[in-house]
Amino acid sequence: MLECPICHENAEQRAGHCEGAVARLSTGWLRLHRRQRYRGAAFFVAHECVGEVFHLDLSTRDTHLSELAEVPAALETAFVPSKLNIESLGNTVPHLHWWITPRYADDPRPITPIWVNPDFLNEIWTESGLADTATLNEDAARLRAALAERGLPIL
Repeated sequence: MLECPICHENAEQRAGHCEGAVARLSTGWLRLHRRQRYRGAAFFVAHECVGEVFHLDLSTRDTHLSELAEVPAALETAFVPSKLNIESLGNTVPHLHWWITPRYADDPRPITPIWVNPDFLNEIWTESGLADTATLNEDAARLRAALAERGLPIL
């Protein structure tokens, strides 16, 4: 059986080899999406390889959902979007992860999900549109500072 790609990315982040890495929280990893069409777009990824939030034990679930509430708040501080979209899909990779996508006033499709933006989809399909390392590092530092400002323990 092939390793879960998110478990692989978690191991890479743990080892310090993950571009876009922001922080390790008590129940998950925070990293920026490599495509930054929506600046500050991030993933909050569970440490445990479970498919749904209700598959976590009660204590872990409560902490995970609390951290999930704090991560977008930090994103709002760091990037000042007009709206934040938060979704857990898992149709392709069934490892609990949350897409946290800042939306801005100049968004060309402000009332639609990112999944109907053909420019974003094209970047995913063609594996293009990757943010440069310097920008990712700068934005990761900005987000880490916002997490710390909110008092979120970074491990």
